[in-house]
Amino acid sequence: MINFRKHFQSSTLTDSFKLGALTLYPINFENRSMPFQFSTFDDLHDRDLVEAREIGTEGIVGRIIIENKSDDYLIIFDGEAIVGAKQNRIAEQTVIILPKSILEIPVNCVERGRWQYRDRRRFSKSNFSASPKMRVSKAEMLKAQRYENVQSEMWNEIDMLSEKVSYSSNTSDLGDVLYNREKYKFDYDKSLIENSSCKGFLVFGTGKPFIEVFLNNEICKKQTLKSLDSWMADIEYGSEVPSNPNVFLEHFLISEWKNDRNIGIENSFSPSILNGRATFLQNEFIHTYYYF
Repeated sequence: MINFRKHFQSSTLTDSFKLGALTLYPINFENRSMPFQFSTFDDLHDRDLVEAREIGTEGIVGRIIIENKSDDYLIIFDGEAIVGAKQNRIAEQTVIILPKSILEIPVNCVERGRWQYRDRRRFSKSNFSASPKMRVSKAEMLKAQRYENVQSEMWNEIDMLSEKVSYSSNTSDLGDVLYNREKYKFDYDKSLIENSSCKGFLVFGTGKPFIEVFLNNEICKKQTLKSLDSWMADIEYGSEVPSNPNVFLEHFLISEWKNDRNIGIENSFSPSILNGRATFLQNEFIHTYYYF
């Protein structure tokens, strides 16, 4: 069992800001010296140091192969999308892959209407991630070890999101729905994220409030920008912003987490109460999200 009190020393919330109809409270905590060199899928993709491909000639909907060709530890974050090959997918959970190694990882399809190659036989990086509602449903099923039900729930969530934002994709493609949605589009200032120095956010406005935190500021900025379209598409009007948001941070810090399924070399955890996921490597914090 773990809790986050000892890992997030001197953690604080700073002044909130608005992005569309969302309210975000930046989360800061003291850095610890990290003994590993990490890169994201996007970083390595831009340097041609990672390859993601289908398994065999036929492919398997729920699994793909990732080859890390770099000298860095590769992090693939829970819910982040990769596109191309036979259909677009999202990572089922956060995975850490050793340098110069190959790993088969679990994924979920987010493009139900396609199962064929187009112009790309390999996967590429994307500019979107799973919606908050998709991720909380997925976390609930993973926590209950209902792995066989995750895929159908992801498709159901995409169908409901498509109806909500008034856009129907020809292949039920989550990225297409998020990019071309007719409703729940908001003008916002990206510099509020790009210039932030925090490592995570407490977010209100998507129904269930949630916390998401990353190992460092640079990764936090990149992954948050990738998630913003899905956060905004999931907005629920009438969601209240509490007068004392520190209560939520304190609840998160004292929550207890138990060991869960690992895919790579990471150590994964799920909370004893409520839903979320957390990832560590040799007792070093990497990533977490937690829904209230």
